[in-house]
Amino acid sequence: MLAFKKTIQLFLISGSLLLLSNDPAFSQDEIFRSKDSVKEVVTISQTIDTIQQRIYQFNQAGIKFSCDFLGGRINNVTQKNDSVFTVLSSAENYPINPSPWYAFFIIAQQPKKIFIELTYTNSKHRYYPKISTDGKSWKTVDSTLVQFIQPGKEKFGTGSMPQSAVVTVNLNNNDTVWLAAQEIISSKDVSDWINRLPINKKITHGIAGHSTYGKDIKYFTIGKIKKDKPSVVIISRQHPPEVTGYFAMQKFVEVLLGGEKFSRKYRKKFVTYVVPLMNPDGADYGHWRHNAGGIDLNRDWLQQHQPEVKQVNHLIDSATRSNHSKILFFIDFHSTWDDIFYTNSVTKKSNLPGLMDAILSEMEKELQQGKLNIKQSEKNESFVSKGYFYNNYNAESVTYEVGDNTSKDIIERKGKVAAQSFLKSLFNLYK
Repeated sequence: MLAFKKTIQLFLISGSLLLLSNDPAFSQDEIFRSKDSVKEVVTISQTIDTIQQRIYQFNQAGIKFSCDFLGGRINNVTQKNDSVFTVLSSAENYPINPSPWYAFFIIAQQPKKIFIELTYTNSKHRYYPKISTDGKSWKTVDSTLVQFIQPGKEKFGTGSMPQSAVVTVNLNNNDTVWLAAQEIISSKDVSDWINRLPINKKITHGIAGHSTYGKDIKYFTIGKIKKDKPSVVIISRQHPPEVTGYFAMQKFVEVLLGGEKFSRKYRKKFVTYVVPLMNPDGADYGHWRHNAGGIDLNRDWLQQHQPEVKQVNHLIDSATRSNHSKILFFIDFHSTWDDIFYTNSVTKKSNLPGLMDAILSEMEKELQQGKLNIKQSEKNESFVSKGYFYNNYNAESVTYEVGDNTSKDIIERKGKVAAQSFLKSLFNLYK
């Protein structure tokens, strides 16, 4: 045990630096440069490894681990000695984007300090651990309690990922301590949020269809649907772990529902379709990236083999065509290593030319943090959502990626500014 403790302490400083370098709240010289254009893949369903959300009991140590809840995921827990436990997480299937999710809670029968090593199959560690005592209120684990084994040397991407992470957890008698890659936001949590939204703002709830496992794909509309009334489409969480993007989406939507002049005017002139959780199966079963069909939903918009994409597109297509409603704007919220906006290259006239550029310009002015990190697509691929809505509906479209480690107050500020910039730009251009 002494040798193990000495090893993990060597990486304490590196671990702290890794946390800071990935947080946009801190100034940094290096900017995240996104990957090259994505490739189209066949999106016919594939076999997945469905985990058993279960309890792991260690009677002699007086400890139990559980992932038996919505959003929970660990594939195995082993005990090295009295106080060291190794947690393994494996993906639903492979190959897969390295977004290794983990979520579980620990209960001790008596006060105890334990060390939890987070390990993965065919992946390294990515998400800085979050901790909670109730599974609802979360905070980032103190950097003095997290050590990274073989930390990556890059600031972003797979080159920044350490081999594993060791988290020190101090347990009191019968305490329950939750650890997760990000805050746990299940389909139930999303439904609760939808139900809390103010119903006096012309909100209509609906179900676009059902997932592979039969879960509701919930949506709601803002504003009264009328003939020839222009529309806006907002979606989130095609990829389950990307909850920072979900938080930005929430703030964006809440601004549209607010009492400000532009918000009230917007609801009268436009109708908005919001799908806050595109992948309920993946969210509830702790998937790293795919749906229950083993497919990245944001590669399926052209082929539409997966029920989630097919049914959401049918909803939008039917509603807009039957009401002769042009889609002016589409935004898809995601998360990645750092904040970035993926836009389309201008290859044809959209329904409201210049809207995207105007929004980004307004955001830069309001945030006063220099140039936004923007990458324009070279091919406007239709198999991803932003390309599909641009090519098929002539909508100004964007994928808004929020940094994995961006603090919640900054996310809320940026989500608010994004919505305000959208409203201002929309009314400047739409006559």
